[in-house]
Amino acid sequence: MNKVFIILLVCFAVSINLYAQQAEEDQLLHSTPIPIQVTVGNQSTLYQMIFSKQFGNNNQYTFFNLSEYELSYESETPENYLIQSIFFYNINQNFSLGTGANLKAHGGFKPLIAGAYSFFNRNFDVVIQPSIELEKDGVGEVFVLLEWHPMKNKKVNPFVSIQGLTSYKAENGNHDFSYAYLKIGAQLGSFIVGPAVNFSEAGKGLYSQSNVNVGGFLRILI
Repeated sequence: MNKVFIILLVCFAVSINLYAQQAEEDQLLHSTPIPIQVTVGNQSTLYQMIFSKQFGNNNQYTFFNLSEYELSYESETPENYLIQSIFFYNINQNFSLGTGANLKAHGGFKPLIAGAYSFFNRNFDVVIQPSIELEKDGVGEVFVLLEWHPMKNKKVNPFVSIQGLTSYKAENGNHDFSYAYLKIGAQLGSFIVGPAVNFSEAGKGLYSQSNVNVGGFLRILI
């Protein structure tokens, strides 16, 4: 567990460093906050950070990091974590190709290649990111993030987030793992809070396991 926290801290430090390097440019263009989120439910608590930062000449490159750590309330349930880091080359404003790696509790360390479509404005965020791990026992997956956060110059603004992922084993095409995180909240400055429900399913057919985690979330934008 200590190794996982060290890796999470390293990812966070890299994200902060890239964020600081681009601070002046962000002031001229638009602010790109780092969302740190905690979802507390009836089954588990999920900690998550998603970081995406463009850098280089004409924002030619993007560093993407997704870090998750889920703590189950059942002592016999093993820890579950995911750390995904990808360096992208931006083909244009919306499409990118990249390479990186996954570090998973139940899959270990695996290099990957990925593509991405992204769209951002003051009201919407859209990310569609397929990837495949470069190992015989790796998985192919599609990550999707859709968020609505209208900026109406009010003290309190609405917020809706849909985050999903589905993955399949590369060697036989069997379902590996899928989830959907649904959130509806209110944004007050740098804080977003509201109800949340997380759906997840692992495995296939008779051996599949499903879980529903209902609770609330708090997101801090730094």
